[in-house]
Amino acid sequence: MNLENITKEVLINEGKSVIIYNDDTKKNPKDPMIQVLNYGSMFLSQLQRMVIRDVKSLSKYADKPSALLSEMSKLQDKAEALKDIEDEMKSSQFKKKIR
Repeated sequence: MNLENITKEVLINEGKSVIIYNDDTKKNPKDPMIQVLNYGSMFLSQLQRMVIRDVKSLSKYADKPSALLSEMSKLQDKAEALKDIEDEMKSSQFKKKIR
């Protein structure tokens, strides 16, 4: 992603995830560009697909408790980021910024 194209205005959700207010986000506010700590930048829909994929793959770790806990921790981070972003999208602040 070219950082020069990103509007300087970014909303931080407790340091775990951010909505990037750029042209892509304004054109498609239902699928904003986001930045998730440790996972990089992506569209909201990509994060949603990652969470679905991770949930489906958890069963393969059933006989490996340490690996299962590790994968569940990663999934929790992504799910929390998803919740933070979706909560922010409901806010009046988000609605004002995408006009």
